[in-house]
Amino acid sequence: MANKKDLKSYARFDGSGRIIPSSNVLRRKMPKGGNWYEGPAYLCCNPTPVVHTPICVSGFVANSGFNGTYTYVSISLGKPHYTKDSGLYDVYWDGTKWVIGNVAYSENNVANPTLVTIWMGLPVDGAISVVTGDCSSTTTTTTTAAATTTTTTSAR
Repeated sequence: MANKKDLKSYARFDGSGRIIPSSNVLRRKMPKGGNWYEGPAYLCCNPTPVVHTPICVSGFVANSGFNGTYTYVSISLGKPHYTKDSGLYDVYWDGTKWVIGNVAYSENNVANPTLVTIWMGLPVDGAISVVTGDCSSTTTTTTTAAATTTTTTSAR
């Protein structure tokens, strides 16, 4: 039965987002009772490991501590969890939305926070950007408009 490719692997997790040991089951549909997430069912056939690169968060002005490079910690609720400054700041999926600390959030149900299109929340004070890569290797280009001079002449 385990050789059938139409089966999916499901693991149950508790209210804290931790996987319950020995809860992995192979089924065609997700079990109904409890909290489950779908994981890779055929590890033997997926030889390429997933490598999680750091992400760079920028755009916070008043809350500049949230800016910086976040590193991958683990999979939480089926999506990657990132942290910086020894867990002081986090980017994670809480089950219904992506969250940056307790300041910004997005209800985009995407696989990774770099795919979020709009960040919301208060006090979000700028255009929040989350991109793949270390912030020190991320290039930011700022364009400034050229100064203009206005000359006024009056008729005599």
